[in-house]
Amino acid sequence: STNPVRSYFSIQNNLCYRVIHNNGADTSTIYCVTVDDTSNAGTITGGGEQCGVANDTLRVTNGVGSPLGWYWSTGGSYNSTGNTTNSYPYNVSGTTYYAYVVKNGVCPADTSRDTVSIVPYSNAAAAIGSAPAVCITSNTFSVSTTGTVTGNIIGWESASSLSGPWDSIGANSTYSTTNLAVPTYYHLIVKSGICPPDTSNNVFVNVDAASVGGTLSGGTDHCGPLPATGTLTLTGYTGNIIGWMPGPCGAGVSSCTYNISNYGSTVYKVRVKNGTCPEVFSSMDSVRVAENSVAGIADANKDTVCAYSTPGVVSLTGQTATAYHWEVSNNGGTSWTALPMFAGPFASYGNLPPGTLNFQCVVNNHFCAPAVSNSVTVVINPSPTVTILTNDTTIDQGATINVFATGSGTPVWTAPSTGNPSDISSPNTFNTSITAYLPGAYVLTVSDGSSCMDTDTLYIDMAVQPFSGIISNALTPNGDGINDAFYVESIEAYKTNSLKIFNEYGQLIYSASPYANDWKGTYNNARVPDGTYFYVLTLKDIDKDKEFKGYITILGGK
Repeated sequence: STNPVRSYFSIQNNLCYRVIHNNGADTSTIYCVTVDDTSNAGTITGGGEQCGVANDTLRVTNGVGSPLGWYWSTGGSYNSTGNTTNSYPYNVSGTTYYAYVVKNGVCPADTSRDTVSIVPYSNAAAAIGSAPAVCITSNTFSVSTTGTVTGNIIGWESASSLSGPWDSIGANSTYSTTNLAVPTYYHLIVKSGICPPDTSNNVFVNVDAASVGGTLSGGTDHCGPLPATGTLTLTGYTGNIIGWMPGPCGAGVSSCTYNISNYGSTVYKVRVKNGTCPEVFSSMDSVRVAENSVAGIADANKDTVCAYSTPGVVSLTGQTATAYHWEVSNNGGTSWTALPMFAGPFASYGNLPPGTLNFQCVVNNHFCAPAVSNSVTVVINPSPTVTILTNDTTIDQGATINVFATGSGTPVWTAPSTGNPSDISSPNTFNTSITAYLPGAYVLTVSDGSSCMDTDTLYIDMAVQPFSGIISNALTPNGDGINDAFYVESIEAYKTNSLKIFNEYGQLIYSASPYANDWKGTYNNARVPDGTYFYVLTLKDIDKDKEFKGYITILGGK
């Protein structure tokens, strides 16, 4: 170029310049331009993520230029470390930013950067369980963390023993499960960044077997005097003995000695609880205490009775018993036959054939051994017999018939209702004649020296005649046996009748239904004054009612 000014730019290498004058006859001084390489801070290694605390060395490679030094910052302005070498050792516990500055010649300085990032250690914190144990029959269990967890939850693991194997069961902060069947260990695994994972403490939950009440034995029956003593024993139970019901024994005792001072029955059972499982009861066992059986004294209200008639009762007194078993013997006590129909302290008998019977009672007081009462003898005498040979019949009212009978013992005839003994000609013989004014039963009774009796009956019916109308009109109640009572002929033949008697003022002083020829002129149990009185007699005659009215004169000296 012939221009006196020479411009240059973007030259890549060192260059020298000179000016040639006068066609090369003269040369200027030489001016050299040096081209510096661009400043290059190089590449820093040794930084990046570090776990917990960082203790390492940053190094720079491939740098171009002169180092101006290392600088650091925790997030604000940078500070010089005073180190201008290509390496820098560090020991920090928090994230720190580093810069390495280099300047080559006249070139602008260049900076390389690296960060030492501190990742906090993994911390699974503390694991806790909802309960130290659960019951196998029904349960819910959960594990969770307490405190601050550092890192990401990898998950919970469980195992039946500390030696494993461990199974992953969930990745939440809390894990819940139900119906655990075996004791189990749990722990939580947490990982923070590049740091190694951390495992929490192991949480153990025991699974309690179900409470088993077991079998209570040793109960028995005691007969005799108090007190009753013995021992009850519980076997086959699972859990802890909480207590005995009723006492006297308490918790933790599997054998209990009782001392009972009252008669009766005591039922025992034991409360058992295993761990967290609900408490249960053992089987029940009882101790029964009773007085010895005492049969007492047997006695009969009648030791001699009549065959087929007289009833009697055998009874016990002074007994101690709850069950009665009566027995009878017809061979003097050689053998006995049970009488199951009698279950109390009394046994009745009656309608028995002639002979001799023995009665006794076997008693039990609750479960105690039986006791046998004394034997009671009852003699059954043969009863006299009677048979009326004459058949039942129908006669005219007032007719007489001959009656025949046979039998043993002393006979006595009785007529129906108020029949006059004269109606039966011989009331104390088997064969007699009867003049019947009343229809009904004529009874023949025979008896012997031991008061045994038998009866037979003759039924006489009769054709009732129309009422004759003969009614007494005079009454002399003076006790001489003549006209002492107001008389209506054959009134006994008319079962349906009534009689009313009035004084002269119309006042009713006597009434009867039916009338039986027995009014002797009284009113309120006192004799009425002599005078005229009026009667009204009503009776059913054949097939219709009839009424008869009239007067009667009372003469008795009053």
